[in-house]
Amino acid sequence: MRIGGLGINKATQQSNTSEIQKSAKKTVQKAMTDGYIEQIKEMAKRDA
Repeated sequence: MRIGGLGINKATQQSNTSEIQKSAKKTVQKAMTDGYIEQIKEMAKRDA
């Protein structure tokens, strides 16, 4: 999943970024991490 094209990182670099945007960035980063962990678990199951 490619999130970079949404411009989230650029929005959060602005000094006047709202709390909602900061929260959204954290949510997206967590979702990406969770997705990556799930992929690793699936690969481990296949290899076992």
